[in-house]
Amino acid sequence: MFQAVLLAALAHAVIEAWLAGRALAWLRAHAEGRTLIQEAARVRLLAARGLGQSGLAVLAALGGGAFLVKLCGPWGALPAALLIRALFDQPFAAWGRRLGGAWNARNVLAEQARRLGRELPPALPLAVVAGHGWAAAWVALATLLLWREIAPPSGRHLAPAPAGLHAPVPVWVSDEGSRSGQLNARAEGIGPWRRIVLNDTLVQALSPGEAAAVLAHEAGHLAHRHREWFLAWRLLLAALLLALAWGAGEDMTSTLALLVLAAPVLALPVRPLESRLIRRWEEQADRHAAARAGAEPFARALERLYGTNAQAPEPEKLWAAFHHPHPPPRQRLARLRGEACP
Repeated sequence: MFQAVLLAALAHAVIEAWLAGRALAWLRAHAEGRTLIQEAARVRLLAARGLGQSGLAVLAALGGGAFLVKLCGPWGALPAALLIRALFDQPFAAWGRRLGGAWNARNVLAEQARRLGRELPPALPLAVVAGHGWAAAWVALATLLLWREIAPPSGRHLAPAPAGLHAPVPVWVSDEGSRSGQLNARAEGIGPWRRIVLNDTLVQALSPGEAAAVLAHEAGHLAHRHREWFLAWRLLLAALLLALAWGAGEDMTSTLALLVLAAPVLALPVRPLESRLIRRWEEQADRHAAARAGAEPFARALERLYGTNAQAPEPEKLWAAFHHPHPPPRQRLARLRGEACP
């Protein structure tokens, strides 16, 4: 298992660097101005994060998991691995905020501290439970994923949606847009905990009809149960990975710590399939928005979103297969307007 993770980490680093090179060359040939600057910066951020994940996996495979068991004991190794993963992500999250143009070191640190304070309290005790066996490890992960779906919506400040923005589920407006510089919206939760969260900047930038179309798109995700399908997909992947680790017949605790630290690297082979699934769900939600609020208002909303976020109309295909779960903007707009995509 440890040798397999080491080889996977080295392959991950090579593939991420190669994909980033292709993406940057594509952008230099097909984008310009602010779009070129922003998209190239995003590519470099994702590539740097991928290389960092490879390095973390290499360290884990070369004895990092066993070292955590010796240092923290059999019950403390998995919480320590989760904490390391969480801290590892912080510089890249700060980098992403800087790219959004809403950089403030104090605010970013406070935001990340709030996020960790929300995610780690349930995760660390569950990591202790996971050390009781392979089945317990899967149950603990399932419980954590379920918790993320039923936990209160994230955001520093949440306010009810303005009058006129109605949906079958609660709708909240978050100040995340002001803090990230991005326009965005998302559907969250499963079952009775479903909700839609809109960034404040999105609500401010769009006309009422355009905002209603975005809301209809997010409602489409919930109507088609995409969150439930995604949860089932992740639980299936976890079960397969744990079954492979169990079959290796090595020390369980150190192997689980290794899997926690190397999970993004081990997920590389299925990322194109996962992106393909999500793109299909996005197309379903687009059709739902077009039917409920009109194709043209939704297309105009997407154009504003892409323009504000400085997204390239067409990303490099292989890079998109691994890093862009949404359909390409040009293709998406053409489909909404019934045009042939060039």
